[in-house]
Amino acid sequence: QQAEAQARLQAEKLHALQELSEHFERARQQLSAESKTGPQLAGRLYQAVTQCKAAGEQLQQWANWCAPLLPAGPSLLQQYLPGGASRLAQLQTQLERAEAVLFTAQGSGGDGTDKHWLQAFLQGLGTAWADLAAVEGLAGHRRAETSLLARSGLRDSEQAFAREAEAQPHSGLLGVVSQLFEVQNVGDEAVSRTLAGLLSTLTRRDLSSLLCRTYRAAQLVAQQARQRQLKLSYRNIPEQPYRRANSMGPPAMNGVPFAMYASQLLSPVVSDRLPDAQQRRELLRAFIITELRETIVVRSKNDAELYMQGLARMSGPKPRVVALDGFEVSSKGFSDRDDRRLNTSLGPAHFGVGQSEVVGWDRAMGSLASELRTVRGEIEKWRNTMALHTNAMEQLQQQALRQYGTTLPLPQQPSDGRTRKRARPPEPT
Repeated sequence: QQAEAQARLQAEKLHALQELSEHFERARQQLSAESKTGPQLAGRLYQAVTQCKAAGEQLQQWANWCAPLLPAGPSLLQQYLPGGASRLAQLQTQLERAEAVLFTAQGSGGDGTDKHWLQAFLQGLGTAWADLAAVEGLAGHRRAETSLLARSGLRDSEQAFAREAEAQPHSGLLGVVSQLFEVQNVGDEAVSRTLAGLLSTLTRRDLSSLLCRTYRAAQLVAQQARQRQLKLSYRNIPEQPYRRANSMGPPAMNGVPFAMYASQLLSPVVSDRLPDAQQRRELLRAFIITELRETIVVRSKNDAELYMQGLARMSGPKPRVVALDGFEVSSKGFSDRDDRRLNTSLGPAHFGVGQSEVVGWDRAMGSLASELRTVRGEIEKWRNTMALHTNAMEQLQQQALRQYGTTLPLPQQPSDGRTRKRARPPEPT
């Protein structure tokens, strides 16, 4: 009987220890599963940092591109950001450091049972928080920007017809020319409006025209307009677009600081939600390049003269060179008579001005600051959850040591594929 009692006691002890081990294993599995949450959160923040850094790079490139067109005074970046280019460079460096830390953190495959991994992970995030703190301070200071909306020059009934015709399935109508393109924003409202006026003058014959994909589509739209007794003008995408004005831009000449094809200063206005958005952009680019061909825009009359002097030394046909102040130089010479000067004021139909890169940068900064606040809060919750699982495992471990003098988990019993039977006390002899 004494042997039977000892065997039964031993079996109960083994059963209790096995239950402790199972609780320990469940806690360990929960901790291991929860360990993946931290790197996932780091990955979310990494994406926001990468997008913000790219927006900063675009902002710097845009500011450099705009600089030759702007009047003397504080630089473009200084107007939008205290400290200007040096402050932006400092921010980019901080973003790069945070990006590197988060890239490592999102790829770390640590297990929560490894306290060294968890400590290193949280320390790394701490350095990222420090670098990203500057973003939160700037994200709340949104820069106001005045936009110039396009005007079609059409009457309300004509504009309504254009919208209806465009909405018809397979109509082939892309829209009104003046509303299909926008002038690139140069960071100065007066210069941007002047540029809009100049480019609108260069395309004034077509600003109010309805642009169709093909000549046949234009005929069908014109027929519908006549049925409503509307007299409109129509254009179609050329079958053989002009291609000499390539995306590389015109050659540099005589140190002229700014020279760009007029077609490159106009961007297609296409919604990304459209299924054929990319095709539409390509069609619109082909149209505007064909319309403006090799017209080159420079800053001033003096720049126009210098540029044409450089072109004179080159063989082949010469492009048209126009300045922001309306003066024009052609292969026949310089035209500065008042009656030949191009109009740079805005008429009843004109292009609009697009948003500047500052808007995109502000948006990226705001998104990053918002994601930073969210992820930081989620990381704190995750850290507390990890601590709960860790504490549960430590308590189970201490209980096993105190009551049974062993550590968890118990060694796995070899399995032969059959159901394990519960230990039974031996039969009495």
